Amino acid sequence: QGHYESRMRIYFVGAARGKSWTQMVSTKVLGGVVLAAVFAGVLLVNSFFWRRYFQVSSVRDRLVDGTCKLTSADFQSGLSSNWAFPITGPSWTSVHCYVHLEVEGSDGKQVSTADTTALAITMRHDGIVFNIMDTTCRNQVPKTLQAQKDDGGHFDCAYATGPTGLVEKAYVGKKDSVPHLPKLLLMKACGLSFWTLGPILLMLLCFIKNTIKGAEARTLGEACDAYAKLEAEERANQIDE
Repeated sequence: QGHYESRMRIYFVGAARGKSWTQMVSTKVLGGVVLAAVFAGVLLVNSFFWRRYFQVSSVRDRLVDGTCKLTSADFQSGLSSNWAFPITGPSWTSVHCYVHLEVEGSDGKQVSTADTTALAITMRHDGIVFNIMDTTCRNQVPKTLQAQKDDGGHFDCAYATGPTGLVEKAYVGKKDSVPHLPKLLLMKACGLSFWTLGPILLMLLCFIKNTIKGAEARTLGEACDAYAKLEAEERANQIDE
């Protein structure tokens, strides 16, 4: 009976140790999965910010001045976006509408357009409070039509053409009057990368540094062990002599 109890005690102790080891491995795996998910999320958000910057910057670089004319009061509403430079910078709302538009270059030649063209109407704000009720195509397209009539049937605009030669997007006003959105998006992308990828890079560098130090310490320890073993063998040989 005593032998049986000893075997059972050994069995339960081994099972408990095995369970504890399994739980520890599961916790490490779960922690690794969570860290990988967090890292993937950080990379995804950063890629979105940088992709948005490059897309908007590409359109900005291709803008040229010209004149535009709304040929119809019909429109399709797009998204309105509010922007503001930190602290003392300007703030504005970009109202995006899809309209029937004719575009002429600075040389007076007609530029090809699709049936509907994206037209961005910029509304500047004096403070940080945005007039939400006025930042709609329903309000801005008629105002642009009226300004067009008052200005001789056209209005100044800046436009960018796509790979097919069609006008990809147009802005009300000359290029110099359009707020420099790419600069703001670059600030946002750099700030996000600094505060998210920066700590990850720092931890990675610390990990690499500690790994190198650990390898050096192991190498030094092995060298000391080998030297101690060699010294012990020499002493043993001296005693035998």
